[in-house]
Amino acid sequence: LRPNLIVAMGNTALWALTGARNIAKTRGAIQTCRWGKLLPTYHPAAVLYQWAWRPILVVDLLKAARECQFPEVVRPSRQIQINPTPIQMVEWRDRLLHDRPAVISCDIETMGGQIKCVGAARSPSDAMVVPFIDLDRPDGSYWPTIEAELFAWEIIDSILCSGIPIVGQNFLYDLQYLMPAVVPVRNVLHDTMLRHHSMFPELPKGLDFLGSVYTNEVSWKLMRHNKADTVKRDE
Repeated sequence: LRPNLIVAMGNTALWALTGARNIAKTRGAIQTCRWGKLLPTYHPAAVLYQWAWRPILVVDLLKAARECQFPEVVRPSRQIQINPTPIQMVEWRDRLLHDRPAVISCDIETMGGQIKCVGAARSPSDAMVVPFIDLDRPDGSYWPTIEAELFAWEIIDSILCSGIPIVGQNFLYDLQYLMPAVVPVRNVLHDTMLRHHSMFPELPKGLDFLGSVYTNEVSWKLMRHNKADTVKRDE
C-alpha cells in the first residue's frame, strides 16, 4: 500500500513507523517515514483518559483531511538573514521601509535575563535575525564593539517604530524586554497567542502547537540540543 497519508495514532504506532516515542512533541507535524507521508496524533483510547486531548485530535484529523489529498510533503520556502553585517541590516531595513508591507512580525529569544536575538519578518518567507549574545566569543557579545551593538539596536528601533502594524506571539513577554532596551514599540496589531486563544479556548496556545496546526513546518522544538535557561511562558 502507498497511501497519500498515514495517520499514526499514539506512541506505539509512531514507534513502529519512525522509531520515535515522543507523540506529545511531534503530533500534528507532517513528517516522512519509509512508507510515505506521516501525521502523528493521539490514540483515541488515550483521549478517553485525557478528555482535554479531544479537540487536539479533532484539529489533527482536520489537517489529515487536507493532507491526504496529495502524497507530497509541502514545506514552506523561507529566506532568513542570520548573523547580518551592518550593511545587510541597513539593506533589509531600507527594503522594508520602501515596500511597507501590511504587517511585520517580531519575536525575541532571551538568555540570562537579556535579549539573545531579535527576529523580524516582512513576509511569511522573508525574515532577518539580529543576534546580540554569542557564547562562543570571549566577552559573550556577538558585536565586537559597543558602537556596533548600538547601531544594531538603532536598526531594530527603526523597524519596530516604523508605524507598520506588528504581529507577535505572546508579545507582552517580548515587550517587557524591548521597552527597557529603549525600543518604544508602536502599533502592535495582534498577538497570535491571544487571538488563537480567544477563538479556540479549548486548544493549547503555545507557538509549538500553533505551528503544528497552521503550518507545515517540522517540529522545530526537537532541533534544540541545549536546554534554554529562560522559558517564554505561554500560560
